Amino acid sequence: MVKTFNTIEEMEQYMVEDKYEISCIIVDKIIESYPLDLPLRIMTWSCIEDGVDYDIECYSDHVVETLEQNLETLLEMEDYKRCHEIKKILDMENLNPKPNQTEWVDRDDDGGYDNSSDGKANGGEEYNDEEYDY
Repeated sequence: MVKTFNTIEEMEQYMVEDKYEISCIIVDKIIESYPLDLPLRIMTWSCIEDGVDYDIECYSDHVVETLEQNLETLLEMEDYKRCHEIKKILDMENLNPKPNQTEWVDRDDDGGYDNSSDGKANGGEEYNDEEYDY
């Protein structure tokens, strides 16, 4: 969906006055495409005055936050059908949280950490796997 505005002021006015319509579009696109593997382009706003196209996207890492923000607007408008769909997705996200990406870090003998990609500890000595019984 591409929406064109003549001025920045017109675009800003739309964001304030048509908050419910925008929330419906965002929520419907997320529901339709859930779960998100790639960034989801929800809509594009084009402004003639500044000659810029603004892509409104949602990334999988932001699904929960985006739905929670739009839930408030939908509750105010008593759109319980969409609220119910949001709640189902939020429940799924809470049951299956995305794992934190942590980097494996090894402690060397002097209490420091070895994050090097060459397999050497901070002091430059090489790691010898034969020293350990598995």
